[in-house]
Amino acid sequence: MIKINSYSKWLMSLIVLITIMVLVGGLTRLTGSGLSMVDWRPVYGILPPLSLSDWQDVFNQYKQFPEYQLKNFNMTLDEFKVIFYWEYIHRILGRIIGLTGLIPLIYFIIKNKLSNSEFKQSIIINVWIIIQGIVGWYMVKSGLVENPNVSHFRLAFHLSLAFSLYAYLWYCLSKFIKSEPTKYVSSLIKKVIYTFIGLVTIQLIYGAFVAGLKAGYLYPNFPKMGAYWISPEALNNESIIAGLIKNSFMIQFIHRSIAWVILISSLIVAWIIRKQQNLNHLLKIWKIITGVILLQFILGVATLLSKMNILIASWHQMNALILIALLSYVVFNINQNQTN
Repeated sequence: MIKINSYSKWLMSLIVLITIMVLVGGLTRLTGSGLSMVDWRPVYGILPPLSLSDWQDVFNQYKQFPEYQLKNFNMTLDEFKVIFYWEYIHRILGRIIGLTGLIPLIYFIIKNKLSNSEFKQSIIINVWIIIQGIVGWYMVKSGLVENPNVSHFRLAFHLSLAFSLYAYLWYCLSKFIKSEPTKYVSSLIKKVIYTFIGLVTIQLIYGAFVAGLKAGYLYPNFPKMGAYWISPEALNNESIIAGLIKNSFMIQFIHRSIAWVILISSLIVAWIIRKQQNLNHLLKIWKIITGVILLQFILGVATLLSKMNILIASWHQMNALILIALLSYVVFNINQNQTN
């Protein structure tokens, strides 16, 4: 149960909006719609084109950029409207999140409803939202030059900011979640959990790399890559570093390999938690986490085998948010009311 007050309601509203934002963002990417709006007007430009003349103007602007010239040169106006609306909805949601962050904060300050810690959290959240919007446009700009694809590095940066903001919101909300108090957690368990979270973080970044490079379309079979455990193309690199961050085949191999490591590691963490007495509540949470990880593994394989089916890929991304929420709650839980 969550203790309901104005601050927790605010956090929950942002969590819901960011969940929708991540889903729409993923669908925008999967439908190839992310570069359909070639300018950024964060303050004005709320309304979409309303007349045929307006649509023609927007479409003509799009025609000046590489995505149309190199990939979508046969696109009709009606087809353009579809990809435009996906990106338009994504940007409108960004504005709604910005207002949902700022307006309640002003109200809280005027009414003096926040504790010192809540005020600091609110400022951090609002700054985070602003930075996320700027980084989103920074990402889009990378696809408006010679190569009509956004930089996978900028995509990873944008998505990582979204996931980390989501994690922070859940961490802030965790103090309002009524649960059994967790007993003393040993430093070993904390280190193991933080290491596990670090591994999940790396996996999320590589997931963004896979998305940005469209590496999920390569070798749509499992557990091997074609006839190989690691494809020959994955080993064809200028350098080790280039292979790890630029080679689409190697990036797919790393992403699927880390998935195995995370699945096995989650079982090991559960076993370590079980070895310490009086951690029944934490163990229950970790069992749920292990179940979510297993589902994530299955969804990842299904996404690969289905050649990036939009529904399965979106479910895969949404399940990642569930995992992030649970891990955020665990971090809060193991650091509260700890006594020897």
